[in-house]
Amino acid sequence: MHFDMTWERREELIREEERAEGREEGREEGRKEGREEGRGEGEMIKLIRLVQRKVERAKVLSEMADELEETEETLRPILDAIQEKGGDQPAEEIYAYYKEKSLER
Repeated sequence: MHFDMTWERREELIREEERAEGREEGREEGRKEGREEGRGEGEMIKLIRLVQRKVERAKVLSEMADELEETEETLRPILDAIQEKGGDQPAEEIYAYYKEKSLER
């Protein structure tokens, strides 16, 4: 079987293959970034839940920071969001509010 390909067609096929490889690399990078972002969001929601429990137990910020091994500077915006949004709200809603507020700063 004889296969004759013009130079232009060969170059076109190479470009198509390179684009396909680039798209796949981009998708993989996007998936990796998404996983990392999801982990970060999950960790923050967990921290919000822990702070909510501390609020329910009437702990002050310094006690929360000590017990959770976090800084007061880290917990202050979370505590503010809980107080502004209402401590009985789901942690996911408080996280969304916290994220929105931190984008405003």
